[in-house]
Amino acid sequence: MGEKIYLAFYELSRLVIDCLLLNLLWGVVSWPVLFLMIQIGVTSDPAALQILLPLLFLFMPIVLFPGLQALISSVREGLREPASSGPVNFFKHYRNGYRNSFLIGMMYTGLIVLLAALLYFSLDGPPILSLIVVVLLFYIWMAALITLFIEAHYAMPVRWKLKQGIYFIVKHPLFSIGLVILLISLNYIIFSVSLILYSLIGIPLTLYAVYYLFLSKLNKLSK
Repeated sequence: MGEKIYLAFYELSRLVIDCLLLNLLWGVVSWPVLFLMIQIGVTSDPAALQILLPLLFLFMPIVLFPGLQALISSVREGLREPASSGPVNFFKHYRNGYRNSFLIGMMYTGLIVLLAALLYFSLDGPPILSLIVVVLLFYIWMAALITLFIEAHYAMPVRWKLKQGIYFIVKHPLFSIGLVILLISLNYIIFSVSLILYSLIGIPLTLYAVYYLFLSKLNKLSK
């Protein structure tokens, strides 16, 4: 009994330490986007938003997507190879996956910008039109996340990964939607419990939970 408690405590401690390190490393490579997001969240000046939003969209494929790719790849490594610490290879994943994640980011950022513009111009139109655009934005964001999950798991050409990301959502819509809702819910819960806790380990911890379910789904599909 004592040994089981020790092992459980050890695994929990390792997970917390990995999340702390991954969050720190991810923050180092993603700070321009995080800074812009904070500025957008606190500003109410339309003139400032006209500068901040284009800068955010510019940095998304350059900074945000490569950083997320490295974070997700490190989480995958921690789940599949517990003896190997995910944070150790964070920058290796960042360097090796930068090109693919940049291309993925270019595609999905372009779609997000297009839909965001459509949403802005549809606000004065019928509410159903705005609702359709919001749903499309959700699906684009979901497709981007699933594509990054696939990018971390398969050593295949980026075009194949883009196709598989869309194919996965089309074939498994309920699972994909549930995965994204779970990710949003877990982030919201941890954020509500403690802002400090969320700032330290929130995003890596929620990715561990969600990517574990994603890997389980892939394992079932491969049988």
